[in-house]
Amino acid sequence: MIDGLASPRPTVSVYVDGFNLYRRLLEGQPQDKWLDLEALARALLPEYERVRVRYFTAIVKALPGADRDSPQRQQAYLRALATVRRAQQ
Repeated sequence: MIDGLASPRPTVSVYVDGFNLYRRLLEGQPQDKWLDLEALARALLPEYERVRVRYFTAIVKALPGADRDSPQRQQAYLRALATVRRAQQ
C-alpha cells in the first residue's frame, strides 16, 4: 500500500504456444477447438491484469493422407483471434 492507496494489480503478458496447446489439450476435443484465449487467461490468472495474449504457431500445410481442411480451419481461427482485443498472433 502506498500513501493509503491499494497497489494496482500486477500485470501479465500471456504467450501461447499454439502447437503444444493443440497437441496436448485440443486434439481430439472438437468442442474446444474454438478456444477463447483471453477467457482462458482470465480463468487461469484472475489476480492479474492481462496486458496482452499472444498466440504463436506454425502454419499448417495440407499433407497427403491428412485432413485436407485443417489449413482452412487454422486460417479461420487465426482470423478470429485477430478480432480479439488482447489476443494477437
